[in-house]
Amino acid sequence: MANWKENKIIGIVAIVVGILAIAGIVFSFMPKKVSLTLMSESTGQVIKMKVKIGAEFPIVDPATGKTDLYPAMGYKCSNGHEFYVLAKADKGGGLSAMPPRCPVDGTLEVQPIEE
Repeated sequence: MANWKENKIIGIVAIVVGILAIAGIVFSFMPKKVSLTLMSESTGQVIKMKVKIGAEFPIVDPATGKTDLYPAMGYKCSNGHEFYVLAKADKGGGLSAMPPRCPVDGTLEVQPIEE
């Protein structure tokens, strides 16, 4: 069996394997993130952003510095108009069961946008 002190290639391979193992362990403990559609409560601007799983809302808007970003649901009216609605919990802790109205014609004939 070759001695790693005498054979530099074996030593280098051992160091690289050790570094990769440590990097894999560190990476596995990093918080997981998911891409969400978010909407600013104050400006109405809609953005896609990676957010840690289990994050509490509202979160800070990187554009304004305000803590007013909430998850948003996209909808399309029967007339083709697309709009977003804040998916914000009501005072009871749940989301509203009422479907949103089209902001253009007020109809309830809307379909969720698949993202």
